[in-house]
Amino acid sequence: MNSKSLLTLAVLTVIVAAAAFGARYLRDQEAAPADLEAYFFPDLQAQLNEVNQVSITQGENSFAVKRQGEQWILAGKGGYPAKFESVKKALSGLAYLKPVEPKTSEPSLYERLGVQDPDSSNQATLVRLENASGTEVAAVILGEQKWQGGSSRLYVRKPQEAQAWLVEGDLRTAADLSSWYERQILNVQRDRIQAGTIEQADGSRLEGFRKQMGEFAFDLRDLPEGWKLKFDSSMNFLASALEYVNMDDVQAAADFEKPESSVRASFQCYDGLVMEVETYQKEEKSFVTFRASFDPTLRPEEEASEKDEAEDEATGASEAELSSAEEVQKEVEELNQKLGAWVFELPSYKAANFTKKLEDVAEPLPPEESPSDSSEAAAPPGEEPPVFEIEAPPPPDEDGAEQQPEAPAPNPETTEKPVEQPPEPAAEDPEPKSEPETPPKEDG
Repeated sequence: MNSKSLLTLAVLTVIVAAAAFGARYLRDQEAAPADLEAYFFPDLQAQLNEVNQVSITQGENSFAVKRQGEQWILAGKGGYPAKFESVKKALSGLAYLKPVEPKTSEPSLYERLGVQDPDSSNQATLVRLENASGTEVAAVILGEQKWQGGSSRLYVRKPQEAQAWLVEGDLRTAADLSSWYERQILNVQRDRIQAGTIEQADGSRLEGFRKQMGEFAFDLRDLPEGWKLKFDSSMNFLASALEYVNMDDVQAAADFEKPESSVRASFQCYDGLVMEVETYQKEEKSFVTFRASFDPTLRPEEEASEKDEAEDEATGASEAELSSAEEVQKEVEELNQKLGAWVFELPSYKAANFTKKLEDVAEPLPPEESPSDSSEAAAPPGEEPPVFEIEAPPPPDEDGAEQQPEAPAPNPETTEKPVEQPPEPAAEDPEPKSEPETPPKEDG
């Protein structure tokens, strides 16, 4: 294909794209009534600073996000902080919804668009904004969403009106509770962990440690005699136990009814940070609490010896990588402020790192087996080993000579010729049938 053909093809492509864009623009202009408002809620932009609460109902579930001073909190979650970015996105998304065209006003058709009143039988979502006095600022039912021409569009309806609308805007996160708060609550990097201890309700303990900073593997302390680790890496879960901890739900610690028993875990870091985790099992769910503290004795000495410095270079670890004592103490305050007043529900796979037992990481050594090629089996306990009797030679005959048993047949494969025995005199056998008679040999 020459350059002229390429130029012609490029021009045609531009013309087709422009025609498609023009057709879409004309279609949208024709579909949109001339008297439509620029925004679905014309006055909301001017009232955004007055909004004090966002209430969301989806099916039988509902939650509210409230303004508390300069912060937004989850009203039904013990005052746990909400993500400001999510609040901002939801409010601005509602304020800048643009009407595209009116749809049905027939209630029997609402279900097709997903704009029926929310109840247990559907997934329609009602979003309601209120000011500080509880007066409604705006409310809308969010229905089905679709993408058209690169923009997000969805069906909506104001609860007090029969008319449903197609609008342009993005409110996907408004109905998702998990998008209103930060799911990741803790992230202590694995190379900071020096040791960890898990204590069960019955007092049994599982303790692991690193032999030195920079090592990857954890060892089990006080491995019982006759036991072994299931795998060399069985204790390495301690390193990642506090890493990327995400919650499923949260509630105020003051409102949580604690079960009678719990499992306590403690993690010590090289820089002095100590995290204590208490885990409760309730209704087949795992609930945990966190408390941070500072232990200066965990920190290495200020002046490391030449040997320690050499080991640091070999392992890639260095005391210089540790946070200062002041930084760790500040971190402790922030963690307790963030986590101390709440109980978190964790996924079962993550909570398992705080409740492991000895049986989860180690097992008894197998019993020693007797050699497979042994010809003698050990006697059962309490029994004497069998005694094999050797048959005594036959009694002498009347002449005083002993009777000889019949010699075995010579082996034809034997390389050496057996030595011939001298003939012996025959003796009378009182019981010929019971003992074999040795035939006399002929004189040569």
